Amino acid sequence: MSLSAKQISELGICWNSVICKLFNYQYNKWESVKGVLHGLGHLNIAHLIMLGKVKFYNHLSLSADSLLYNAFNFALLHNCSDDDMLQTVFVPQYLAADFVHRLFEDYVRLFHIFICTFYCDFILCDLLLLLCE
Repeated sequence: MSLSAKQISELGICWNSVICKLFNYQYNKWESVKGVLHGLGHLNIAHLIMLGKVKFYNHLSLSADSLLYNAFNFALLHNCSDDDMLQTVFVPQYLAADFVHRLFEDYVRLFHIFICTFYCDFILCDLLLLLCE
């Protein structure tokens, strides 16, 4: 199963709403719940999908069913460059899961750096305008 970026985004909006309702988090639609999710030890929907793929692929790679095992290896040989999570079958599952969690940490960190940079630039522009008046 493959989801488009738009479908993942729409699922993410639903997931964020669920998190906000569960934890009574009040936010406007421009705020992000990435930090809240990270602080709670949860992943956003895109990274949950990645983690699901890691577990599924790992299960297929260890399958005792020769048909599943051979079909997976065929897909692995022909689609490895299309899906980054396929490459995680070459490491133990706990390392692959840790990789997904680290990707989410980096994603949250970069988002916060971007927001801080944006607000700092915005504040500096306001200060310069005030000084120029």
